Amino acid sequence: MSPALILRAGNEAVREWHIAEAGLQLCDPGELRIVDGASHRLHLERPDRVKAAVTGFLSRNENGGG
Repeated sequence: MSPALILRAGNEAVREWHIAEAGLQLCDPGELRIVDGASHRLHLERPDRVKAAVTGFLSRNENGGG
């Protein structure tokens, strides 16, 4: 499988934590990253942190994770 990245806002009020954790269990390999200081619209509220998480993930997995 291809690696997967799940981003979750640290102040998320719309979706419960167990949803992200359950999603992570379906991903092999998978990473869950928490974006502190953001709520449900983390890509709009903290674009710098989202960009850092995504580019870091892509750098670590540039060969498909394997």
